[in-house]
Amino acid sequence: MNFRKLTASALIIAGAWLLLWSMGSRFDLSRSAQAQELPPRPTLTPVAPAEEPRREPRPGRIVGTVIDLTTGAPAAGVTVRINSDALTTDANGNYGRENLTPGTYVVDLIIPPERGTPAQGAITITLPEGETARQDLAFYGPPPAPMPSAETAPMPPAALPVTGASDDAAWLAALGTLLLAGGGFLLRRAT
Repeated sequence: MNFRKLTASALIIAGAWLLLWSMGSRFDLSRSAQAQELPPRPTLTPVAPAEEPRREPRPGRIVGTVIDLTTGAPAAGVTVRINSDALTTDANGNYGRENLTPGTYVVDLIIPPERGTPAQGAITITLPEGETARQDLAFYGPPPAPMPSAETAPMPPAALPVTGASDDAAWLAALGTLLLAGGGFLLRRAT
């Protein structure tokens, strides 16, 4: 029986190989492709490029937020200078300058000494055409004044409570007696 299986397997393999070999001789891929004659290429005459109309560069803008690092809150009413233009931050600490031509700008925080000290110096920004550059600024404000303590000293009570006397004493005595009697009764029945 093993001989039959072995013989059948060998015949199947040989048949498959012959089938593939015959297909390969029919489609010989090693033959070179026949050269095909192509029509001549048309000749192109050079044309001078038309001049494009000169266009204005698209304006950009510089925006940012000023933060007081002492409190972590946005700072309103702070002066920010972009080159020679002075801006004031809004109620949310935001500033911005629109319609700026592409180029290099210097952004600086102008803060009076009583309001704090800048966390960084002047920053140079390169503004690409039509883009928005964001530059957040920060300063260290003066430390907040200490808040008066909301806690007050505890007030002594107007009258001291009476200790040792309780209306619950009678109930506790009755309950204790009942528990002792019940325990004694159970003990006698068990013996």
